[in-house]
Amino acid sequence: MKLAVIADDFTGGADAASFLKRKNAKVVLVTKIPHEQVDCDCLVFTLKIRSIPKAEAIESVKQVCEYLKSHPVEHLYYKYCSTFDSTPKGNIGPILDFLLEYYHLNRCIICPSLPENGRTVENGILYVNGTKLAESPLKNHPLNPMWDSYIPNLMKEQSKYSCLILNRKLFNSYSDNYSNKDKHYIIPDYVNNVDAQHIVKLFHNDYLFSGGSGLLEHLFQFRNNEHVFSAKHARKTIVLCGSCSKATKSQIETWISKGKTSYAINPNSNIENLYSYIQETDDEILFYSDAVFRDLTNTSRDSTFYSNAKKIESILSKLGICAYKNNFDRLIVAGGVSIPRTQSHSVHR
Repeated sequence: MKLAVIADDFTGGADAASFLKRKNAKVVLVTKIPHEQVDCDCLVFTLKIRSIPKAEAIESVKQVCEYLKSHPVEHLYYKYCSTFDSTPKGNIGPILDFLLEYYHLNRCIICPSLPENGRTVENGILYVNGTKLAESPLKNHPLNPMWDSYIPNLMKEQSKYSCLILNRKLFNSYSDNYSNKDKHYIIPDYVNNVDAQHIVKLFHNDYLFSGGSGLLEHLFQFRNNEHVFSAKHARKTIVLCGSCSKATKSQIETWISKGKTSYAINPNSNIENLYSYIQETDDEILFYSDAVFRDLTNTSRDSTFYSNAKKIESILSKLGICAYKNNFDRLIVAGGVSIPRTQSHSVHR
């Protein structure tokens, strides 16, 4: 295989797979460690590790690394949220440290940019639509509040190794002599496709990469002749949305304003009633968390909060299974959903 991707959640893995598929890669998305070799260019592991304790997250990543010992790949990409996790308890730094040490590497680039969605990095600062991360609406994220915008500061709280800023002015003069350096991370400017191409030119021989989905489509070229977007028109569509972001709220409002079928759910929703909505409709249908329309800024992050989040996630997952059994042939996952870890799934978009 050419590439393995370790994604920190299901939607992130699907996002990564989409960018690879756009480059004609033969992609397989899996929700657990396969028992055998998978025939593909790129194997995307969707791990449920974004907001779990460091030790648990590292153990999940280690299982992937152990699998890759017997099924080697040319490159490994650790895909995390393009808005990072700026809490000291965040596990991005510990996972990157583990990967450097596991593979006896000296460096890894950190590229959480996704310009298509307004996520960019310049001089080590992470921006969202031109606004510093910690000053954007994402600063109040219910699970991963964004407390800082300067990536070296975020990594300082999470990692044991230093970060080097690589300004685009230095792209052409950068000297690749890292073999004599201690372990470290490099944070290049990345605000557009031109930056991405420079980054690829500089680091294409590396084994390990990390960041958002944006860099993936620039890193690798594939020779698969499959016409990527030739899938038949979907007959029945379901959208499952557990995200409570500002962008998600706007999207849900647009859906509702167009008179499309939608149902708000909460931790106490009756699953049988929700099943009946799926079984009785042929329309496009959206299920979303009712928390998206509440102000969560000052919500206590106690055991009840996390318990309710898991209940919402579980309900949405069950709805996805129900939809599949009722001949829905397009499933759109918009955050806050986990897919049961039962079988491997090929990604077709």
